[in-house]
Amino acid sequence: MISVMNVKKRRILFLLTMGAAAAAAVAVFYFLSQRGIGLSCVFYQLTGLQCPGCGNSRAAIALLRLDFAGALGHNLLFPLEFGYLIWVALCGCKAYLQTGRFSYKPKYVWMDAAVLALVVIWGVVRNLL
Repeated sequence: MISVMNVKKRRILFLLTMGAAAAAAVAVFYFLSQRGIGLSCVFYQLTGLQCPGCGNSRAAIALLRLDFAGALGHNLLFPLEFGYLIWVALCGCKAYLQTGRFSYKPKYVWMDAAVLALVVIWGVVRNLL
């Protein structure tokens, strides 16, 4: 049985680790944006078609500059994709804090299916336009 003190220590360590990881991600994106370095899409390089996520790294960099219109210009679906990833991460973190294991067990399966359908549709539509 896990003691209350171990649970508190685990939660504090987890929060510190997540905070450090988030700060590191922001620092890397900021560094890349200042140097004009972008991440290229392997799918695009191989097929010449844009995947549903093409432009997301440029959109994230635009968000760091508080350029919301620019972020949407890079990938119109970016807010949905970014919000969904945050949702999944928060659900996984909640599971970790409750059970000690990081897992994602969807409570709203319809939401996962809807996001997947939108991403697939967007991947087709953006290459037809």
